[in-house]
Amino acid sequence: MTTPAPWPTTTLTGPDALRIATELFLAIRAEDPMAGVWEAGDVQWWWKDEPSLTASDWTFWWAPDGTVAACLSAATNRDTSEGPGKVEADIAWRPRYADAVHRLVLPDAIARLVALGDGGRTVTIIVREDEPALRDRLEAAGFRRDPSDDSVQTAQRPDRPPDPRPLPEGFRFADDRERPAGQPHHLVRRNGDRVAELLRETSLYRPDLDLCIRSPAGDVAAYCLCWLDAANGVGLFEPVRTEDAYQRRGLGQALLTEGIRRMMAGGASLIKVTHMADNPAAKRLYESVGFAAACRKLAYARPDTA
Repeated sequence: MTTPAPWPTTTLTGPDALRIATELFLAIRAEDPMAGVWEAGDVQWWWKDEPSLTASDWTFWWAPDGTVAACLSAATNRDTSEGPGKVEADIAWRPRYADAVHRLVLPDAIARLVALGDGGRTVTIIVREDEPALRDRLEAAGFRRDPSDDSVQTAQRPDRPPDPRPLPEGFRFADDRERPAGQPHHLVRRNGDRVAELLRETSLYRPDLDLCIRSPAGDVAAYCLCWLDAANGVGLFEPVRTEDAYQRRGLGQALLTEGIRRMMAGGASLIKVTHMADNPAAKRLYESVGFAAACRKLAYARPDTA
């Protein structure tokens, strides 16, 4: 019997890849509020790493009806004097095409993953714990679990906006609408001088959901970025951080609560945030504002370097 041919593919980089990937991830979320590993907001957050994303290959598979059905993203870190760069890859697909994807797309996608390891590069990928078929395929291709990189997706469906959490005296909420001209964005230190410009190039970014807490001296004490998929009623926190000098003052709870309130005002009925599995402090923080574990995301690598 003839083996069915894989669906046609298109490989893109840069803004075109960002646009098509965003369309795909929004379509995934429209079909299933909890499917897959990533949100459209995750993809758009990655855009702030412009050199990495521009150099990334995004392979899209197209269904017979002309819609994008699945994608493989592959971002290769730069080679160094210590060895070849690592490849960070991901596979995603629309739930409506799941059966066909497993037959026609995954064999091709995993072959491409294996080829990405040519030259001694380690290829990594995150897989949901409840995707045994994909895990089996990866293990058959030489991928092995790396539990040290596992993460947990948490979620909540609040029935009403939570009450605001008080801030310590002199601290205040701020968002990027009120940042004075010439003042660096609060994400510059960890994400580069162009982070504000690159975020504003994405379709889901909203400056009123780009939140921080400022100290009485005006310093950034904590920050989070909220991504709202208003069409599907899904909100995402990515990233979230309280600076070391300001921890244990309730700022993280206050910031997340404010973000939940703002996303709900924009139409979110399901809100998500992910933390590393080995980070009990993050787990306690998210649980304290209503999040509960929804799925575990398992890390795989080829070759196994754990």
